[in-house]
Amino acid sequence: MALRPIWTRLHNGALSVWTDVTDLSTLLSNEEIVQTKNDLSFENFPNPSHDYTYVSFKLHTRSKINLTILDMNGKVVSQIILNENRDYGKYIERIDLTKLNLPNGTYLLKLEIDDKVEVQRQIKI
Repeated sequence: MALRPIWTRLHNGALSVWTDVTDLSTLLSNEEIVQTKNDLSFENFPNPSHDYTYVSFKLHTRSKINLTILDMNGKVVSQIILNENRDYGKYIERIDLTKLNLPNGTYLLKLEIDDKVEVQRQIKI
């Protein structure tokens, strides 16, 4: 038997790690595990934020990623991730809002994973 992490979450500065006990032969198997889950969702926290925010998302297959900050008119303010290919897994991106010199206000975080898009609101105070 082997213990492996299967899920992580950063919430209010605390990192949670969930684990699974898996038979070692399953882990060492050459069989490819195919997941059919296609949903796209992400979290941005803390929100509202003053100096930094985190964007958390999960990939079920190797995917091309774009993460963009837009103003409320849809104009690109900053491209955080541009056409990066990333493998299966859970990702947490830290965005330093101070370095971006953004004035206080409401922004849109646009996450594109392959051909899927989701937008979340981010408030900077």
